[in-house]
Amino acid sequence: MKKGVIRSLVILLLFVFIAVLIPEHDSEAATRGTGMYFVSGKWRYYENGTYTKITSVVKGTVDGESGWWYVRNGVLTRITIVAKNENGWFYCKNGKVDFTYKGFGKNSKVWLYCVNGKADLSANGLYMGTVDGVTANWYVQNGKVKFINTVARNSSGWWAVRKGKVDYSFTGICSNEYGSWYCKNGKVDFDYTGFAQCSSGWFFIKNGKVDTSFNGLYKGTVNGTNGRWYVVKGKVQFKTLIVDYAGDKALVVKGVVKTTFNGFYTYDGTTWYIENGYVDTDRKDVIKGNVAGTTAWWFVNNGKVEYSTLLASNSNGTWYIRNGKVDFSFTGYYVYNGERFYIEGGKVIRDGIENAMISKAQNYYSKTGYLILVDREHSKVMVLKGSSYNWERLYYWDCNCGAEETETPTGEFTVGIKLLYFGPEDEYRCWYASQIYGDVLFHSVLYDPDDAPNVIIDGRLGQNNSHGCVRLAIENAKWIYDNISSGTKVVIY
Repeated sequence: MKKGVIRSLVILLLFVFIAVLIPEHDSEAATRGTGMYFVSGKWRYYENGTYTKITSVVKGTVDGESGWWYVRNGVLTRITIVAKNENGWFYCKNGKVDFTYKGFGKNSKVWLYCVNGKADLSANGLYMGTVDGVTANWYVQNGKVKFINTVARNSSGWWAVRKGKVDYSFTGICSNEYGSWYCKNGKVDFDYTGFAQCSSGWFFIKNGKVDTSFNGLYKGTVNGTNGRWYVVKGKVQFKTLIVDYAGDKALVVKGVVKTTFNGFYTYDGTTWYIENGYVDTDRKDVIKGNVAGTTAWWFVNNGKVEYSTLLASNSNGTWYIRNGKVDFSFTGYYVYNGERFYIEGGKVIRDGIENAMISKAQNYYSKTGYLILVDREHSKVMVLKGSSYNWERLYYWDCNCGAEETETPTGEFTVGIKLLYFGPEDEYRCWYASQIYGDVLFHSVLYDPDDAPNVIIDGRLGQNNSHGCVRLAIENAKWIYDNISSGTKVVIY
């Protein structure tokens, strides 16, 4: 009796076990092939009659509807997802592939761009659609949405992509593999040349692109300030220095040429004289200013302070320079370039030519108390007052002597007759003529032949191009005409 009960219980348990493991009847399983079958309340995928727990997109008929279906662990899963089989990735809507769909879909990790229900892994560029609930132009690379910052192209231009989508509010610099670009309202502005800012600084833009080859100065607006900005490899350098560019030397202060600056500035061991922000590299002058804390008159040569000892000139005269600045304490003689100069309070009173004329004059006698010397080589006239070995310089003028073919004669002469003017009536007129010898005269430069010396025809001085006479500025010729009497000694050499 006990053995029979035990046998019955074992048979019952075995039946239950088989029913759990194999929910269908053997007679039904025998009719299944490959496809979808509704078993135990779910649509399941069978392959060659065997229930297969795969995760894939499979072909079959569900509720009388043929199609491709998304199964997870062998069971139809009615969700919207991009799922994969051996033929690619497919957009499944409520578990079924939608071959009419064009747009974006997501698998467990990424968003993919789909065409006709299938992910287009060859898609690259910008595509309109909805991702994470946001409709925009999204950046796609090899079919996948890339949530990056870049610059990408579509049929209407190149656009700034921010966090994966075109940002139409973006104005600034955005980069891609081809370079960095200036975007205005999201679009690359290829017409723009100037400056723009990004998180790493200010950059020079040429035709919409950061010009990393540009080095130098460029005029534009940076941080609201218009000026010429110092750029190295396309980036504004907010430095203070002297910059060489296109033949100019400019003082750059915090990145921009300081056009309001006038004075001396020392950089890298050299002190430059700056005018309106720039160095005049051709300038040779004596200029007042402060150098290294010392205010003085400094010798500037080719735009920079030269710490030499020499003679140099400005509009106020010629000066004795010691160690780069005027030495106002010096009075005496100084030999420079083989010539002897007399200096008083730092200023040259007489130059070498003038000194030579004064020295030469001492050996001559004139019966009138005046003596005139003419230096043809240097085109100079000197009037002296006094007597032999006691002549003092009175005037020192530029003149014109005779040209090579009509040289002014050399020798000792005396002043003769005087003429108020002379000259061909239809050509020119010379005023305040004082005879030296024959038809060689002191007289004015050439004027128009009218009744008064108004219009100068030839006013050149300091060169030899006369017909033999000694031409002077009209006021100097008049002084001789008015003050030098006949018989005054004239020495021409």
